[in-house]
Amino acid sequence: MAKKKGFWDNEELPGEKEREEGIDKVQSPIVTAAWLPFARKAVYRAAKSLEYLTSEDVWADLEDNGLEGPSDNRAMGAVMRWAENELLIDITDRVVPASRPSRHRAPIRLYKSRVYRGY
Repeated sequence: MAKKKGFWDNEELPGEKEREEGIDKVQSPIVTAAWLPFARKAVYRAAKSLEYLTSEDVWADLEDNGLEGPSDNRAMGAVMRWAENELLIDITDRVVPASRPSRHRAPIRLYKSRVYRGY
């Protein structure tokens, strides 16, 4: 009888495959061509001015600059992953309630800036 795999055995967690597929989908050329460069600048601005930030801070920056996001809100996951890979932010083990009404106070990840300058 084979030993059942557990979390520490690198077993894929439920929903992990779908999450990765969703992020890949929203990185399509249609989404990235127009929106992604602006979103990357927004996450950089947020990381410079906030010691801790969420994706909602990036959405707020985009909205403050008159930009709407793509119809698929999962696109922000690709932006936050890019910021982590570029060493702009680190993932923390903390979550905070969402403040955007469309998110219904759902828990969202809190990131720590690596480029925070306090202004």
